[in-house]
Amino acid sequence: MLYKYLGGQRIEKFIKERQLRFTQLQALNDPFESSVLLQMEVEDVVKAETLEEMKAKRKQQFPAKSAQIDTQFERMQQASDYLSLPHVQGEMVTNYLSSLFGILSLSRNHRNMLMWSHYADSHTGFVVALDENHSFFSDSGREEFNPPLKRVTYRHNRKISELPTLDSLYCEKSLDWAYEEEERLFKDLEICEKQKSTCAFDCSIYLHEVPLECIKEIYFGANMKEEQCFEYRKLISESMPNVSVYRASISPEEYSLNFTEL
Repeated sequence: MLYKYLGGQRIEKFIKERQLRFTQLQALNDPFESSVLLQMEVEDVVKAETLEEMKAKRKQQFPAKSAQIDTQFERMQQASDYLSLPHVQGEMVTNYLSSLFGILSLSRNHRNMLMWSHYADSHTGFVVALDENHSFFSDSGREEFNPPLKRVTYRHNRKISELPTLDSLYCEKSLDWAYEEEERLFKDLEICEKQKSTCAFDCSIYLHEVPLECIKEIYFGANMKEEQCFEYRKLISESMPNVSVYRASISPEEYSLNFTEL
């Protein structure tokens, strides 16, 4: 099972429409997501030795313009050197790929108190449990993104990737994020529904409907009001009769959460 933490203001809309956002890299909450390092092999036409050969040939053809040719090729070399920088290549690839796919960030853990605080409005929100074996997780809508569900790995140092793959560029994060136990689902934005509004990062918002059969459980936060739990439990019973619903409470003995089925 995989879990999505959500704020309390979204619960009624989710129950009725079952839509989740697939977010572009620039709109994720980690600035390193859109600043990956990539070092692809530079094509022969921009390699230093190739430029020198080209410059020599040009000087043979136009000996009177030697100084002008030197200036032109110096600028070409500067441009080549700039395009060879890992952060520049990473930014170029990220800007392109961000127009193609969105990411649904999920966790393997529904009991993490930090995530309840950060992503579920200080325990007033909710968590949705999704069946990772459902077909929703098997197709991204674009062949080159499959398989669409990818596990995030965590490391101390940044790695320079040699190939622009989703796994190497967008599924590695700092060890600081390891508590999230994240899995990422990639979807082609063309099969998502574009909203009229934009987010705080000025990115368009794309939503995708989650099949009813994929939703298995919903957990209410420990700080959700009693009357809200009752109201939302009733809505879920009417629109999602096969979904189990739980209410979180704080443990009297440990710094942990207990869950009671409603």
